[in-house]
Amino acid sequence: MKRSILSLLCTFTLGTMHAQVSGMWEFTKVTLGDEEVTPVAKWTRLNEDGTFQSGNGWVQNAEGTWNYDKESKSFLPVTKNGITDEFGPFEVSFTGDGLTWKRKEEGMEVVVSLRRINEIPKGPMDEIVGLWDLDDAQSNGRNILDEMDPGLNRYLFIRWDRIFVFGNTPDGRLTGYWHFDGHRPQVTLIYHDSARDREYWNVSYEDGKMIWNNSEFVELTFSRIGKFPE
Repeated sequence: MKRSILSLLCTFTLGTMHAQVSGMWEFTKVTLGDEEVTPVAKWTRLNEDGTFQSGNGWVQNAEGTWNYDKESKSFLPVTKNGITDEFGPFEVSFTGDGLTWKRKEEGMEVVVSLRRINEIPKGPMDEIVGLWDLDDAQSNGRNILDEMDPGLNRYLFIRWDRIFVFGNTPDGRLTGYWHFDGHRPQVTLIYHDSARDREYWNVSYEDGKMIWNNSEFVELTFSRIGKFPE
């Protein structure tokens, strides 16, 4: 009887600790030494069967298995489709609804703070996809909308397959590839026309508008639309 009770208590304890770790988590802050390297909209789903999936926003980019050792309070994820992790398990601590992972990487301390969530977080990369109308264009405080959109029908189409289209521009239809940075809200435009330079735009959203800024103090404001302008 005693062995049965001890076995039951042990199973209950392991199950409770497992439940503390399993679930969906968002990375709220990641530091490497003195540098903050928090990825945008990073999440991981730790399933009770010991498998996991991770991603940024709506894009899943990793899967594998995980193990939590309650004696050493260590957590070890092993990816099936990524680079082999040579730094070993994380030391885990619990803070209310949060988790903290810590370990050393190349002599520097890595600290990962996570919070429990119910849905996959939506990042700025997910918001950018769609059809947009150019509302306003400023350069150092000067309105340049007439220069960029003389017909007031210029549009930007950000496709899910990483192709972008600028339509009804003074130079005609412009296309290329777009890439969104994983650690900051910045989009890079790589034109199919190799004569055009790459463009780097910081992206933000406000009151339903999408706002782009670059290092040359140009600011573009877009509104989402449901059909292509004529």
